[in-house]
Amino acid sequence: MNVGPKADARFRPSVSPCNGLSGRYDFVHPPEEYDQVRRLYRDILTEQERTNLVFNICQSLGACRQDVRNNMLRLFYKVDEDYGNRVSQGLGLKEGEASGGILDKIGKVITNLTSTTSSDNKMHTGISEDLAKHQIS
Repeated sequence: MNVGPKADARFRPSVSPCNGLSGRYDFVHPPEEYDQVRRLYRDILTEQERTNLVFNICQSLGACRQDVRNNMLRLFYKVDEDYGNRVSQGLGLKEGEASGGILDKIGKVITNLTSTTSSDNKMHTGISEDLAKHQIS
């Protein structure tokens, strides 16, 4: 006895006649991780929508620990400088005040590991290269 959802024939993919080659193609992503959200913020949202977005973010982020706020601010700045500035101002921070988050801590650990003169230096350098690939700095 099957009690789960059943397929609805009305929603089957359509069948189209085809002459020649057909296939599936890889989706080409924007060249940069923040490109889509940057385009949304800069080109699609109106000024009022950007203001509303920043207000809503500040309402939620204001209840978080400072290190969480700092990490999020760093991401907003990567999207757009205006975006980061507006969220920072909305949180009552002065320019340059957002620091000390987990990303700073990781950066300090990596710096310490890669500056060591021990025989493990190659391993530590490999770790920092792996982290750099994932944009953790």
